[in-house]
Amino acid sequence: MKRWIVLITIIIILVIQYLFTGIKTKVSRKYFQDFRWKSKEPKQQVILVAYMRSGSSFVGNILQYNPDVFYVFEPLYTLEQFYTSAIKKPITFFHKPPFFKGDVDYEELKNEYVSKALSCDFRNLDIDTLTHIHWIRGKMEPYYECLIGNGKFKSTNQKTRQSAPDLKSISRSNILKCLHFLYKECDKRNVSLIKLIRYKMRSAEILLAKYPNYKIII
Repeated sequence: MKRWIVLITIIIILVIQYLFTGIKTKVSRKYFQDFRWKSKEPKQQVILVAYMRSGSSFVGNILQYNPDVFYVFEPLYTLEQFYTSAIKKPITFFHKPPFFKGDVDYEELKNEYVSKALSCDFRNLDIDTLTHIHWIRGKMEPYYECLIGNGKFKSTNQKTRQSAPDLKSISRSNILKCLHFLYKECDKRNVSLIKLIRYKMRSAEILLAKYPNYKIII
């Protein structure tokens, strides 16, 4: 009798989980389909390439205070963690199937991410990148505050941020609700700037061949 009760309980839990996942997926798709915001590309796209511990974060923080600059800190960070981690987990997006390491060329994917970050094409970045703590910086703070407010703007102070919930637990629909903060901020600026480390010069050559207007500072 106890075995039957346990079995029925497990089945009920699995059914509820399946239904909840399906509802969440439908909501995410609906928000993505309804999402029409598209920022104009900044007139100038700049990449700051440096080694670790070289002071590049300090330089980037100074440059981001220029009112005409939209600064994105390390947009390749989570992508690199994904490719160097021993854990086998997929990288997931809003509108296309997830993939694993080896499915896509890493160097090619890095350049795709660089291009998307510089052109303010945020909704085509992966979920882990969009929920990383790096978004707390500068002009991206309204987006971060929207995330921790579960889709609603919530002004925070430093103490609140330290006790903020894990961004990885935020639903896809709430991420999409908050993306307009990034688009609006980027839309106001004439320059988009990203800072990268561990970026190969060969990748930079390929990127510049495709986007000759990009500027790279080493």
